[in-house]
Amino acid sequence: MKILGRFVLLFMLLLGLTACGSNGIAEDAITGRYSVTLTKEQLFDAGASFMLATGAPGTYQLELTNDGIARLSEATDIGLRLRAEGPYTLFEHEIRFGADRGDYACTKYEVEQSSYKWTLKDGQLSLTVIEDGCEDRRIVFIAQLWVRQP
Repeated sequence: MKILGRFVLLFMLLLGLTACGSNGIAEDAITGRYSVTLTKEQLFDAGASFMLATGAPGTYQLELTNDGIARLSEATDIGLRLRAEGPYTLFEHEIRFGADRGDYACTKYEVEQSSYKWTLKDGQLSLTVIEDGCEDRRIVFIAQLWVRQP
């Protein structure tokens, strides 16, 4: 009986480890698509420059894939347009974004990595900047809560 009990305990531990990423959290904890609609006023309130606040209002989609890729798209008259794409790593309460590429990439800042505290509650993703030298990304990420899409 003790052997069976130990086997069940070992099986449960292994099952728990395979459901979690290497950082001890479920890999799909926040994967999915999120959207946000930003106004000029919200961008100003988040600290945006005049150029960013007047040029960036609109609807955005943030996709966090299971394979560690983050994609930022912007809604246009003809559909979503991919603006930036790069790797991300998820930790228990932190998400780190690696160097990205695309129209809205943060290459002019020579940023290798940025990090944010994340919380997900009732389908709303909140990103709070820990460190990010890329002003445009920082403002767009923190201006409003991101709403999970079905």
